[in-house]
Amino acid sequence: GVVTTYWVWVDSNGFLHKSTSEPTDEDDTTTIVGAKRISVSTIGIDPNATILSGSVVDVATTITGVAVGDLIVIERSGASGITAYLVDSVARVSATDTIQVRFRSIGAAVTPEPETVRYTWFDFT
Repeated sequence: GVVTTYWVWVDSNGFLHKSTSEPTDEDDTTTIVGAKRISVSTIGIDPNATILSGSVVDVATTITGVAVGDLIVIERSGASGITAYLVDSVARVSATDTIQVRFRSIGAAVTPEPETVRYTWFDFT
């Protein structure tokens, strides 16, 4: 088969890059390998609405710095004990600094209480 040579290096910001041509500048714009940064923290989310049976509610909240193209994984506390609704495990980045967390009714109409969730942010932008 064809053998392709790759150059791999870490730039001055600590980001891992790869290229099929020799870099002339360590901060050259190239393919970044994986997420530039991975952050873990918590956010409060409050639907402030009733989710009708079989429906969904998207709740906007802020994570400063996120951008369209990033990945946000949501992790609810195992102790919540709520079985009337689910929270999607991946949030949608709808705009800079804004994510949408989707709540899904799995039974009768329900009004979820505000809760704090843990998130993992994979910064790809």
